[in-house]
Amino acid sequence: MLQWISYWFAVMRLTMFTARRDHRAVISLCEKLNTTDWQPRRRVHILLYEGWARVYDLSLDRALACADEAISLDPTLAEAFLLRATVREQRREFRTALEDANHALILKPESMSYMARARIRAALTEYEAALEDYEQASKLQPGLDPIFYEASECLAKLGRMDDAIRRIDHAISLNGSIPSYHLQRAQLLMRGRRDEEALKELDSTLSVDRAVPLALHLRGVLHCTAQRYEIALADFGDYSTLVADDPNVLFKIGVVQMLLENDRQAMEIGQQLDKMETEVGYGTVCAALASLFLGDFENSLRAFAGVMNKDGHDVSRAIVAWLSLTCPFDHISDNVRGREIELSVRSSERISAWVKAKIAAASCASNGDFNKSQEWQRIAVAQCPGWRKNVEEQDLLQYLAGRTKVEKPDRVFLLWMFVERWREIDWLD
Repeated sequence: MLQWISYWFAVMRLTMFTARRDHRAVISLCEKLNTTDWQPRRRVHILLYEGWARVYDLSLDRALACADEAISLDPTLAEAFLLRATVREQRREFRTALEDANHALILKPESMSYMARARIRAALTEYEAALEDYEQASKLQPGLDPIFYEASECLAKLGRMDDAIRRIDHAISLNGSIPSYHLQRAQLLMRGRRDEEALKELDSTLSVDRAVPLALHLRGVLHCTAQRYEIALADFGDYSTLVADDPNVLFKIGVVQMLLENDRQAMEIGQQLDKMETEVGYGTVCAALASLFLGDFENSLRAFAGVMNKDGHDVSRAIVAWLSLTCPFDHISDNVRGREIELSVRSSERISAWVKAKIAAASCASNGDFNKSQEWQRIAVAQCPGWRKNVEEQDLLQYLAGRTKVEKPDRVFLLWMFVERWREIDWLD
């Protein structure tokens, strides 16, 4: 009788701590309770409380041990399999996590288990199957807003931006007080090229709380793509005040400084990035761009060539191709190399149609095929941003006149290769 009273008193406290999301308190109490020899059913409940708290505390080894013991004590309990599926998902053991989620649903088809399986399937890039699970979860709990929030991510991965926006709008209609929902809506609007709506969403978020780093980052990108460079610098600067030494944003600041022709400041940023020793090579690229605009073609080209074969450096490869094909100095230009690299750039999914066409036009011109170069340049005119059309039409006239080299680097074109990628970054990862 005494143990029964002690157990239910402990459960009341565990429930209270869990409701408060005080996971450390849950763990501390469970560690004390673990010294008692409980009946199997009560022991299972304590293990589940501890296991979920360990998940949130990221003590995944202990969380897995709790789930394993709970399953061994009661293999008919769906929640124990759900816990283990969640732990294995976080450990990126997706196939075994999927098996546990399937078993949990066989034992008890609940919305949380459908959501767990959906997350696992999404991690396995099985987005259509994940959406089916979110649909089942929504039928069981139509008012559970995280279902629609998570489903919007899957739809975005499939490129169904309008559907994704509708899902996140529904999540916000159910619970509009969660900042991450509004941030996700802004990201989806950006991906859907609905920039003015995205900007309004971010302005609204920041009017409530100025200290939201992602909102500042995203708004800085929007202002930059709208050529509001000074305002973009302010947002990136505010972000950097909140999040020190983020190389991604520091690189963006360097690019914007170069768009404003502040090349020496950009060079200093490149040197600062080099000290961070990031694997991405932000410092090398930033300094190489600044060197180029300061007139050092040779060292700039050498620096880009050193990183262009690294994973994710498609833009660096495109720049090497462009400089090799258009550089006015004979000892630096290399048409054969430029044409070889241009072919690999053409197959890249990370380079825009405008950039590909413009480099292809230069490649054909370098080989004396001005008819083909004009065809490609007309595609560049059609595919480039509206504000850039006059420049691209002037380049078309250059090819019509039989000229292939440029006197100085096309600053905006080279920098815009990076800027146009910023909105395409998968912020939802």
